[in-house]
Amino acid sequence: MPSLVELLVDELDEDLARRRREIVDLRTLALGASESRLARLARVCQVMAYAHWEGFAKKAFSSYLTHLTKLNLTVERMREPLQALIFMQDVRRAASDAQIGPAVDLLRAYEARAGTVFILVAKDIVRTGNLDSSAFRRLVEASALDYLPYYETRENFIDHVLCGRRHRIVHGEWQPVSDHEMDDVVSGTLELCDQLNFQIQEAAIYEHFRK
Repeated sequence: MPSLVELLVDELDEDLARRRREIVDLRTLALGASESRLARLARVCQVMAYAHWEGFAKKAFSSYLTHLTKLNLTVERMREPLQALIFMQDVRRAASDAQIGPAVDLLRAYEARAGTVFILVAKDIVRTGNLDSSAFRRLVEASALDYLPYYETRENFIDHVLCGRRHRIVHGEWQPVSDHEMDDVVSGTLELCDQLNFQIQEAAIYEHFRK
């Protein structure tokens, strides 16, 4: 019987493989089309590349956080960002009130819940709008993962190529996408997804979530 971490690895690999097949097939179809059809299919490819970037990232974070809830670890044994997810509402309440009472309540809540099992609804944490670099960074850090230097170098790509072009197309602008731009967005998207997939699997295998 496969372990929980093996199930997570298989789940993420299978999801990414399906996404890879779809956008690579779209790119192949576009490159084999006539010049006029290539222009249209390149725009479709741009939109689908973004869709799979957002879809895989949310899937990966959600599956990882769900995996952590299956381990029956207590809150106090998790890294601080994961602990913070459990107390987020209490923290916001304390931060918005100038009185000392809410801060005291926060300390008491931590004492009461630190020894309880780490449980959260992953989809509530991962819920976000467009997945630009700022939203992506929030999810990375909330999951107690390192925001890698590689991600920093790809912020412009995420914001202006993946999100920017897609936004203009889906809101009705005649945003042109050349064959070279199409190839770049497909390759760049898959590279980002591969990096995130590797990082999350490594964190699960080597238990980087532990305090």
